[in-house]
Amino acid sequence: MRYKAKMNNQKIKILILSAGAISGSFRMMAEIIENINRGKFHLYITYKPDFSEWGQYEIDLICNAGATLIPLRGKRLFDIRGFWDLWNALKSERIDILHSWDVLGVPARIIGKLAGVKIIEEFANPPPKLISVISLKHYWINKYTSVFVDGYIACSFGILKRFREQESVFFNNKLTAVVHNCVDVPDLTFSKDQICSIKRRYSIRESDKVIINIGHFSKQKAQDDLLKAFRTVANNRSDVRLVIIGWGTLEVELKKLTKTLKLENKVIFTGKLLRPQVFEVLSITDLFVLSSHWEGFGIVLAEAMALGKAVISTDTDGSREVVENGKTGILVPIENSQILAEAILDLLEKPDLMIQMGKRGLERVTKYFNCDQYIKGYEAFYKSVLSR
Repeated sequence: MRYKAKMNNQKIKILILSAGAISGSFRMMAEIIENINRGKFHLYITYKPDFSEWGQYEIDLICNAGATLIPLRGKRLFDIRGFWDLWNALKSERIDILHSWDVLGVPARIIGKLAGVKIIEEFANPPPKLISVISLKHYWINKYTSVFVDGYIACSFGILKRFREQESVFFNNKLTAVVHNCVDVPDLTFSKDQICSIKRRYSIRESDKVIINIGHFSKQKAQDDLLKAFRTVANNRSDVRLVIIGWGTLEVELKKLTKTLKLENKVIFTGKLLRPQVFEVLSITDLFVLSSHWEGFGIVLAEAMALGKAVISTDTDGSREVVENGKTGILVPIENSQILAEAILDLLEKPDLMIQMGKRGLERVTKYFNCDQYIKGYEAFYKSVLSR
């Protein structure tokens, strides 16, 4: 009766469980928070103030959108006090659906089941061989507690297929859906003078060609592969600069590699930028390159395409659904710096083709990865889970 009433005339209460990481995943969560039908849904968002990467910008975005922010105690990801706070929130707010967004899937399943709420999980970005990066104990705990989950939602068909192949969770009697990520790019128009000014800020000459990469400094994003490829590019062209936007535990290692490759004067590390600043730097891009070893979707690819930029990406589950190979960009093999370098050099010699790819990329993003489809997909999935 409770769920039937919710479906008829009451707001559905969704609690999104997040540890507070800043990534493309946060941007997608922000789209839901800002654009979901507030007449039918109310969102609660958790984070851990003593553990989270969120700053005032992220907190203000959530609160200004009308969602309820719920802090969880604890300086560690797994903290009993935080789990107690989650339990209290589920019960006191009479939550209908617990949406586990990032890394707390197992405790969310147990706590949610005990609280009597529906449980859904996000399939976003698993490595190609999951069992190789987690312990066997964790693998089986993850699999057996998945019986408590009511539904799974994936950001690409490739990711859903990979989870099925890895058999890391039980799918019997579970609702599944694929909702591609979306791009909501600000209406940005930069004059030639503004673009020149941005270039000067990063000590880039007006005539230089600019290659940009965005991503957390991690094994997954493989900026080391890109740096090795860029050495070949720089040896063949003196007018190319590489701008890397991001931060992470591998920053020192990547800067050391840059020095070893003698690329200090050709590679710019911007550090951590807010989203408006990211789009500002993207405006000076001639070619966007993503070198990841795996991607669930590759939201930065879609964002670059939405700004009319040609893209090159490694051929991952997600990127092959975003990039139409040969039409909106180029896909290259994973972990092959030589082929990546050749693809970059080839496109830089074909400026007309890059312009055509940029135009077709914008059309593709507008048609397939728009925010209206994205929000409707999540709203429909929430209702489907609740109606069961």
